[in-house]
Amino acid sequence: MKYRMRSYETNPPGNYFYEQRPPKGRRFGPEPLIEAVAKQVWRYRQGNSLPGATYAESLKDVDYYMANGPLRGNLAFVVPATEGEAQVVPLQADAPGLVPCKGCGAPLPTS
Repeated sequence: MKYRMRSYETNPPGNYFYEQRPPKGRRFGPEPLIEAVAKQVWRYRQGNSLPGATYAESLKDVDYYMANGPLRGNLAFVVPATEGEAQVVPLQADAPGLVPCKGCGAPLPTS
């Protein structure tokens, strides 16, 4: 069974962290905010021309890593994910690398 984080509002035991796989492996964190770890992973991947070098992909990977690794089965922090839900993570409107939307007040290009 696959899991996803229940919420990013609650700091899990040991904080959030992530281990990038080789060939350019590296450990990120621990940090109390998942967004901080995702930004570190995102910048590292961009700087080293690694796949998944967007903020959204990095956040998804940190979420999946935490939910299916250190926190696996701890239902206080994770929830079972259906096949489609395993790829869905909540993103803030002002998350780096994302297109502005009407909800965040940023101007939109006119067509």
